[in-house]
Amino acid sequence: MSDTGTPFFYDLSEILYAASGRRKIYGVLRVIAEFGVELQRMDRGIRFVVYSPGHRSFFEVSPDFSRLYDSACIDIGVPAAAAPWCLRSVFHRHVMARQIASGLAAPFVRAINRSRWHQAGVMARRIELSGAKLLTAARPKFIVEYLQTLLRSGTQLVTMLHDLIPMHEDPQSPRYVNFSGDTAAVLRASAGVLANSEFTRSDLLHFAARGRLPVPASIATVPLAHEFRAVASGTPRPPPDGAYLLCVSASPGHKNLEVVLDALTLLSRSGSGMNCSLVLAGAPNRQVRELLHRAEMRDIAARVTFIDEPGHAELAALYRQALAVVVPSRIEGWGLPAGEALWLGTPLVCANSPALLEASAGLALTFDPDSPAELAALLARLVADPAFRLAQAAKIHAGSGNLRNWSQAAAALFDAVQACTRPAAQPMHSRHLLPEPATGRP
Repeated sequence: MSDTGTPFFYDLSEILYAASGRRKIYGVLRVIAEFGVELQRMDRGIRFVVYSPGHRSFFEVSPDFSRLYDSACIDIGVPAAAAPWCLRSVFHRHVMARQIASGLAAPFVRAINRSRWHQAGVMARRIELSGAKLLTAARPKFIVEYLQTLLRSGTQLVTMLHDLIPMHEDPQSPRYVNFSGDTAAVLRASAGVLANSEFTRSDLLHFAARGRLPVPASIATVPLAHEFRAVASGTPRPPPDGAYLLCVSASPGHKNLEVVLDALTLLSRSGSGMNCSLVLAGAPNRQVRELLHRAEMRDIAARVTFIDEPGHAELAALYRQALAVVVPSRIEGWGLPAGEALWLGTPLVCANSPALLEASAGLALTFDPDSPAELAALLARLVADPAFRLAQAAKIHAGSGNLRNWSQAAAALFDAVQACTRPAAQPMHSRHLLPEPATGRP
């Protein structure tokens, strides 16, 4: 039981779904796992569940997070072989052919998923969440698949919202339609919404005020942590030779890797003699490699090193030995690499977008994300001026007391869940969950 006597469950479903994908760990998965580590340590009777779409039911699991940092393995107590095939069942734009095809395919996919579950030898116990609290940090596209199951059980759902980036895109695009529809359904279903930053909270209220999303029943901000946990095991590959700048999970588009490459191109053509390479760490990205093959990138392409899927210890070494970490995003919900660089004492250069300013706690060098020249000037000084770099490191050390660890973040998360699920909170079964399929712009 939780502190209030109401059963409290934490959802690990997205970790299960991700087990069938190509990427080992990505940002949202890290957040789910980090909070899971701390909620498990709290010893407040918090229990863990996953949703099986094949059974249309939740199962209680016993996660073992001990291997998270030395092998990039998130062991939730369900074999990866049981990871379900994902078939969207909720649509927000009426396309007759698609819905007929989905309706025909759904029973077969559910049967396949039940078979995978059985063949994997899953020992988890099916569980009803009647009258319980369910906290999820999964993305809306996963949550909508189990809203009807929660509706039947009268569960109090509390949702962590990571960002609303697709809401800033073309409202006619499939990505916008799916994301806005999924998010709207989740907001209607939730007793409380927890934003991962003040920017995410203000972004939600902005879209709600314009009628593009519903107003949540309650909303609070639970900022994420800066902590990058130390590991005692793991043998990382040696870092690149020579001085380097580091970008983690950067890509074209809203992550804005283009401005970094343009800044380095400016420095190369200026004859500055800056002897520094760029390391791109993260999942392999075809768009990035295609970008570097363009004629205008010829001057710098040879100075870019890819470190694909670095392990935890390897990423820690990359952070610590970089001249600086560059986070150029135009928009983020939080910005894990920014916080992690600061936690490890490495100078941070980040765009002056709102969430990154929040995550960097006043300890970063900032630039206009649309100004390669401004970024180039900062990078040139960092590379050429050791005293300037030392001053930045000293500033980070002096401000380290303002950086949060995951234990502090999880304690705030737990308190926020308790606050928005007090007895006066509206039960889930009295609220409309899923919108009618839309035929046009949301």
